[in-house]
Amino acid sequence: EVHAGTRNKKWHNVRPKNRHAYLTRVLEKRLVAGGVFFGRYVKPQLYFFPTLQTVLRAVAHRVTDDTETTVIIDGVDRQSARKFTNALRSSGVRSVRVIGRRDESEPLLRFADMWAGAVRAAGEGHPEVSELVATALKSGYLVELSA
Repeated sequence: EVHAGTRNKKWHNVRPKNRHAYLTRVLEKRLVAGGVFFGRYVKPQLYFFPTLQTVLRAVAHRVTDDTETTVIIDGVDRQSARKFTNALRSSGVRSVRVIGRRDESEPLLRFADMWAGAVRAAGEGHPEVSELVATALKSGYLVELSA
């Protein structure tokens, strides 16, 4: 974030030049390589179900039965976090806990927000990030988990 000039900002608050620098640097360094999962869903849908489905698919890719898992979801309150936790447990995910955080205070959420913004922009045909997203998908850095 410091080298790319994004600081503690979300995707829509960062200049395109800095977004590109951030994503390029992250891709070159292979931070969280093979572990950046995303899903695309057609609106309108309730937030809960597509998020739950994507988290379940991501957990299935990475988690073994004896792994303790913490899922961080942007802007989720405690009550909703409990609902997500219960839904994941009832779907067979053991030792899972969901917590909500604000992305301004959580570097991992800012990281996820940058990739989410890039995927959305690439889907809308923005050339400045389309190549980066295509490269990340081709290399396996980004993994799409949509239905």
